[in-house]
Amino acid sequence: MPRLSDSMIEGTIVRWLKEVGEEVTAGEELVAIETDKAEAIYEADLTGRLSAILVDDGSLVVVGAPIAEIEPTGGAPAETGRTESVRTAKGRVERFELSRAEQAYARRVAESKAIVPHLYLSARINLGAILALLDSSDGAQTTVDAFIRACGLGLRRHRRLNSRYLDGALEIFERANVALMVPFDGVPAFATISDADTKTAAQIGLERRLIEADAAAGRLRSPQLAGATFSLSVLTEGHRGGFVAAVNPPQAAALSIGQSFKAAHLCDDRTVMSTVADLSLACDNRVVDPTGASAFLATICDLLEKPRELRL
Repeated sequence: MPRLSDSMIEGTIVRWLKEVGEEVTAGEELVAIETDKAEAIYEADLTGRLSAILVDDGSLVVVGAPIAEIEPTGGAPAETGRTESVRTAKGRVERFELSRAEQAYARRVAESKAIVPHLYLSARINLGAILALLDSSDGAQTTVDAFIRACGLGLRRHRRLNSRYLDGALEIFERANVALMVPFDGVPAFATISDADTKTAAQIGLERRLIEADAAAGRLRSPQLAGATFSLSVLTEGHRGGFVAAVNPPQAAALSIGQSFKAAHLCDDRTVMSTVADLSLACDNRVVDPTGASAFLATICDLLEKPRELRL
């Protein structure tokens, strides 16, 4: 699904102007798409045969999700192609073409940095209390589920982080729909868990496991990727420490959680070892200021360090 305006987060397929098997030419009208502003015609970006239509008329599709496949004239392309290597002063250089999914992800990240003035804040959270509570529960929920639940509650309390900037105005979303980053087709994708503020961690965990299974099997579909108002990225392996993910336009904020690790800290005038994680919050500075961002981070830390309200 192409981004047809700066504010576009999803679009509806109105009608296809070509049928499967037909030849298309770059620049030729391919599909009619309805956005939040108007109906627009999207033109093919390459020449070839329309080999598959992945989304039916009337479907709501998130920006960046695949909607069709065009087989370039001369045969089906590989997901990733490689040109012949060349020798330079830097040695041999190989140029790899990105897959369509990788190209879509690259465009989304570039648009985020180009459009959104980012504000960053970070914090370190003690996970001891939530880990103990999870260990004592009968469910299969994890700290990821607890974080999704906490984000939902935090968005309900700090509504500017559950909003978007559009044409000089602030639009606040009614629902707290948290998109969780999952690997899909070789790139990060964001699958939506709707109404995270009204669900228990156990309910969220069930949805999360289904999403992860679908992503691993390549079965994620557009409805699972649509409707998010906030993004959450969790690093569960590899680098220990924090990292910062970009805001997903037109959302106003994204929270990143680094892999947990043991660290020493003071407790009642004595040094103890605890499991901690580093949090990084990226915000659209047009609608979220440092005070609001700091208050949201404080709420997340408070909910996880004193998890009475999380309703596992």
